Amino acid sequence: MRDEIREFVLTTLREVINLPVPDDVTDATPLGESGLGLESLSRLELMIQLEEAYGIEVPEADADAQQNATLGELVNDVIALRGGAVADGVGR
Repeated sequence: MRDEIREFVLTTLREVINLPVPDDVTDATPLGESGLGLESLSRLELMIQLEEAYGIEVPEADADAQQNATLGELVNDVIALRGGAVADGVGR
């Protein structure tokens, strides 16, 4: 599940949001300015895509918190919203 969500996020960033995502992205890579450079509108689009693909609802406060999240934290948040356990101890 974790790998599937991670790949979905990276594919969405590359193909839907058209964000240049380097091949060496790790779970520790920040989503925001200090990492992938995801801006607020792009972050909102990513949240909408995740909600539709995984049948979850990201609370507005959580969506705002994603500004400072890493890729791994985002993946863990999606897993948690789906009712799964946070994997690999990377969650917040």
